Amino acid sequence: MTNPIENTISDAIVRCFADKLRTNLTVDVAIVGGGPSALVAAKTLADAGIRTAIFERKLAPGGGTWGGGMLFNEVVVQDDALYILDEFGITHKPIENAPGYHSLDSVEMASGLIYGAVHAGAKIFNSVSVEDIVFRDEKVGGLVINWTPVERLGMHVDPLTVISSCVLDGTGHPSEIIRLAVDKAKIQLDTPTGNILGERPMWVDKGEASTVENTREYFPGLFACGMSANNVMGGYRMGPIFGGMLMSGKKVRKMSIFTTLEERRRAFENTDVYPVISSEFCAGRDPLQVLEAILMGGAGVVQIREKNMPDKPHFELLKQARILTDRYRALMIVDDRIDLALAVGADGAHLGQDDLPLSAARKIAPELLLGSSTHNAEEVRQAQMDGCGYLNIGPIFRTGTKQLPMEPLGTELLSVLIPEVKCPFSVMGGIKLEHLPLLRSLGAKHIAAVTAFTAAEDPAEEIRKWKKAFSSSFSA
Repeated sequence: MTNPIENTISDAIVRCFADKLRTNLTVDVAIVGGGPSALVAAKTLADAGIRTAIFERKLAPGGGTWGGGMLFNEVVVQDDALYILDEFGITHKPIENAPGYHSLDSVEMASGLIYGAVHAGAKIFNSVSVEDIVFRDEKVGGLVINWTPVERLGMHVDPLTVISSCVLDGTGHPSEIIRLAVDKAKIQLDTPTGNILGERPMWVDKGEASTVENTREYFPGLFACGMSANNVMGGYRMGPIFGGMLMSGKKVRKMSIFTTLEERRRAFENTDVYPVISSEFCAGRDPLQVLEAILMGGAGVVQIREKNMPDKPHFELLKQARILTDRYRALMIVDDRIDLALAVGADGAHLGQDDLPLSAARKIAPELLLGSSTHNAEEVRQAQMDGCGYLNIGPIFRTGTKQLPMEPLGTELLSVLIPEVKCPFSVMGGIKLEHLPLLRSLGAKHIAAVTAFTAAEDPAEEIRKWKKAFSSSFSA
């Protein structure tokens, strides 16, 4: 029997929505609230290939944009944020006798932001409330969701979970998700008091500036944007002017990557394992699949090393790798090729003794984290004089991943070299899990390896194993 059109419609809705929900039960960024800053963040993240979903309690996303000022459906945006409106195709016009300010239709703005976010690839789940967070290993790692009607009717219905690399609180003035985290997980926020400071009265200039300034991470995995960020940090409110809100959303993308040398250096110092990925040593597997597994395991920095790959496929590989490292908020270092590192927006380049000199590379790429391979005291001293961001010492033990094998340094010589190092450094070469306690006792804080990770049967689990052993040897 052929289904009548009524059932065909119902079947399509149920099936398509179920597919959409199922494929977004794990995302990179879960955004709570669909206001203007959240929608701009969603589009910007989705444009970069970062899997993003918005969970909005109300039927219509858009936050407080729709009503303009006191139901006069016009809002104001300053010149600094006009480029964002232009990206969304939202029209605006200068305000007479008010240089630097433009007015626009609030309904067009709300609908344009929603369309732009969805068109970029972000998914919006409306009429969905967030009733709790997922909290694992001292990090916010997802949301607990239910239908808004279930919440409002007080029905006893168990929720579902969404797992994410990070959560963005875009709930506006109440900062609902950060409040949940403080009350239930008893976390200390990165604020002067460790708690939510609370929103201050209206002061437009101060509020516009602080909205952008306060958009940041407040606890591992937990971010805030827009008025939620202002509430957390005690910023001022600003009424129906939206430039700060739009620029707050733009800033979220920058928080998911590292943009300055200092940010990259600090991020490197906070890492432990340093996997080096080469397609030659991935046990016949796709290097991007191995890379994602390594990132899922918790690696905070990776190096992509392809000695013999032609430029075009090398470039394409690095572009895809950059999307993955952005997704997991990890540093990406490119071996040898500073030109390709710059072309794909990598965080750094690792240079050998026969590559472009560090001093010349720094002129080309002042904000990249530049690493240097060193094998003796003279090279260690020279790399630091030339301004390396970090250096690598090795090989410590005998290794088979180098085209021209070198005599290993051994731990005795390593113990002599380490006091010479005044910058972050990694050690590498034939290192196995059982070597960690000894290397840690000598002062090594970053352990680089190739096949220990890339050839492992389960690279993600291997990374976790090494990180656990690293922590154990540190605490010991």
